[in-house]
Amino acid sequence: MSEFNAYKPLGEDRSKLVHHNHDCHELVLVESGQVSFSIENTICEAGPHSLVIIGNLERHHIHVKKEPYQRRVMLIPNAFLTEKIRMPQLVSFFLYRPKGFKHVIQLDDDLYHKLEKIFDKIIEEFKANLRLKELRLEVLLELLLIDLFRGKHEYFSWENREDMNIVYQVQRFVSQNFAKNITLSETAEKFRVSQYYLSRRFQSIAGYGFQQYLISCRLNEAKRLLITTDLPVSILCEQCGYEDTNNFIRAFRKREGITPLQYRKTMKDHKEAIHN
Repeated sequence: MSEFNAYKPLGEDRSKLVHHNHDCHELVLVESGQVSFSIENTICEAGPHSLVIIGNLERHHIHVKKEPYQRRVMLIPNAFLTEKIRMPQLVSFFLYRPKGFKHVIQLDDDLYHKLEKIFDKIIEEFKANLRLKELRLEVLLELLLIDLFRGKHEYFSWENREDMNIVYQVQRFVSQNFAKNITLSETAEKFRVSQYYLSRRFQSIAGYGFQQYLISCRLNEAKRLLITTDLPVSILCEQCGYEDTNNFIRAFRKREGITPLQYRKTMKDHKEAIHN
């Protein structure tokens, strides 16, 4: 699993920022510049004093349109988010994609500076690396989400508490158990709802069908393992919930447009280009 991280990029080559991949939720607080984000084939424009929200399953790349592009970035593992933040409503804009969802929030000056200060405290906490670091990060992240909720509560979907709580619990269950043989019918039975109800509510709230969400969790883990390990595809796919290697390769190619080994090589070449 990736680690929680926050930083303010300085002086990098913009041409090397266009394509990137990670398995965390991402917050980008834009200080200056103009940038176009392509998030799951949706184009979003972000300028000064805007906050960009990218879920951990959402493929994305960026195009910087106006320099200087200055921002603060936070990468939050799904497990940290769902286990440490006590109020599910505060994490809803990371997990839910109802119709009309917007990935970019334009902030007024007061809210921007509030979030900026908390971002900087989180960044400093990573640099200091003191005792009880994780606890303080947890508190600071929750404060940031509370301030954002107060200032932009309309972005936090929680209209039907019962429906959304069930979907939230199912998402947690799937993200923790995707390597197992999970089915919609068994999951519905586990949460004591009908298969029809779960299928419809999951799609309308999460923005994914149940099976699509399960596959995305599996392939997201596969991409992480392809980048961070040298495991053979035949072993790697088993750790992601695929019993058959060919089925895994087909699913991966369908989503990513390339084979797992081509993806590994592409990401390795990209990483080397960034550090050269």
